[in-house]
Amino acid sequence: MEFKSTPLVTAVDLPAGLWAQVEAVCKSAYHLVGMRDYGRVDLRVTPEGRAYVLEVNPNPYLNSKALVDGLSRVGRSFPEFVRSLVRDAIRRSRRPESG
Repeated sequence: MEFKSTPLVTAVDLPAGLWAQVEAVCKSAYHLVGMRDYGRVDLRVTPEGRAYVLEVNPNPYLNSKALVDGLSRVGRSFPEFVRSLVRDAIRRSRRPESG
């Protein structure tokens, strides 16, 4: 039950170099497992400043504080985000199947 006493910190400020590394690691993990639309990449950063992936979750909880805070941090609203997921799914469903 240690996780219950661990504070949740969302939308943290990172130095530019570390931000670029975290972004690159997350994008690589996202594409490596074939995610689309949305997903969550959990990572940790060592005291030396090296980011590493703990878990890639292609279907994370949509209504999490971390997601809502993160969207806000990049200038998007939660309703806008959900609408974009629906639009993308509809667009995909209308494409002719290849094969």
